[in-house]
Amino acid sequence: MRLLVALCALLLLAAAPTDEVARSTALRWLARVDAGDNGQVYAGLTAATREGISRARLINTIKDGRGRLGECKSHKVVECKRADTHVLVEVMSRFEDGVQATESVWLSEDADQQWRVSGYELYQNGNSLVKVGVTPR
Repeated sequence: MRLLVALCALLLLAAAPTDEVARSTALRWLARVDAGDNGQVYAGLTAATREGISRARLINTIKDGRGRLGECKSHKVVECKRADTHVLVEVMSRFEDGVQATESVWLSEDADQQWRVSGYELYQNGNSLVKVGVTPR
C-alpha cells in the first residue's frame, strides 16, 4: 500500500510543471491582465474555472480589485509551490506610487494537458481584494 501511495505521489509530481514553466505561465497571464487583454485573460483560465465565471464578471472583478491600486509597474515571483494537483505561484507586484500587493496565481492542468490559471487572489496588507476560481489554501 505504501508503495502504491509513493508511486501515485511520484506520478503527480512528474505531471506538475517545472518551476520555470509555472512561473512563466503565471507571469504571462498577469502581463495579459496588466495589458487589458481580456480575451486572453479569460482564455488563460482552465475550462472548469471558465464554467464557474463569465468573462465579463472575471474582468470586472479583477478591474475592481486592481483598479484601486493603479497601474501595475512590475512583478516578481517570490514563491512557487505544489499543493495537491495545483501549483501556486506567489507574486509580489508593485503598482503606482510604490504600492505593493501580493498576487497568487493557482495553476492546474487542463483536459488538454496544458497548465492554465484555475484561481487568482490579490492581497494588500493582508486584505483580500480579489478572489476568483479555485484557490485551495
